[in-house]
Amino acid sequence: MNWLAKSRRLERFSLEGFSREISLYRHAGDDLSAIEMVKRALKRGFAVAAIVSALVGAGYSVNYAHKMVEDARQTEEIFPYNEELPFRTMDIPVGEPVNEANPIEEDGNELANVPEVGRPDMDRIYEYISNNEGVRDRRVYRDSYGHPTIGIGHLLGRRSEALFHSLFGDRVDFNRILDGTDELTDEEVRQLFESDIASRISTAKNMFPRFNSYGSDLQAAIMDGIYRGDLLGSPKTRRLMNAGEWEKAADEYLNHREYRRAKKAYDDFKSGKSERRPNNVGIIRRMEHNADIIREGI
Repeated sequence: MNWLAKSRRLERFSLEGFSREISLYRHAGDDLSAIEMVKRALKRGFAVAAIVSALVGAGYSVNYAHKMVEDARQTEEIFPYNEELPFRTMDIPVGEPVNEANPIEEDGNELANVPEVGRPDMDRIYEYISNNEGVRDRRVYRDSYGHPTIGIGHLLGRRSEALFHSLFGDRVDFNRILDGTDELTDEEVRQLFESDIASRISTAKNMFPRFNSYGSDLQAAIMDGIYRGDLLGSPKTRRLMNAGEWEKAADEYLNHREYRRAKKAYDDFKSGKSERRPNNVGIIRRMEHNADIIREGI
């Protein structure tokens, strides 16, 4: 076997191993570990197309697969990634519940005896994220990236029809929702949101072992950051928060490419350097609000 054939064989084996690991994390609803695997794959020089293909094969939507690659690049300065992609999450199944009896290790130190105050305040989380996302017309609309969306930032993708059927049965016609003929009720918007947020609760507990002991505002801000994806792409923010360094964590949270881009574009517009008003200024208000709450800590 010549060196080229051997190299290709090793690459296939590595990609197969990557695909298997990603499938396991996808099944468990563990997006954080999946993104860490994407970072490792990028460091080894795997092609973006191969990584995205493996992620899609594991069940992630195409848009979310690209977003995971973007998050991985953002934290590892590997090389530029110029595709503009929607900064939201979707199509993630409900993850397995966190085993509270076995706290997660953070930077090698086991976090034992984590206090538990109560379950997340879903009403507060719903209010917080809906205020940030905005409940538009209950009919389908196009988000700032042109993607069909409904309710509280739910991107309508290839898995949405099955999800709608499982949530609403025959009382909601997905095709009539998708073409804008029908709309959801307030109750259905809330039901769809709670389905979307369910797996993020498990992700939050994996990222922050003390999550259930946090105040409702901090829990809501964390869930907002996970729902939109910006906390998933910032392991340094997570480490600082878990260490109780809230001021530094808030600053690091805003050291985010999506925020920096939006802030610069808006500052240029206000100063007259640009005549075009950016269409994603909402991210500035949303992330700064989250940062203020993080800064206050628990």
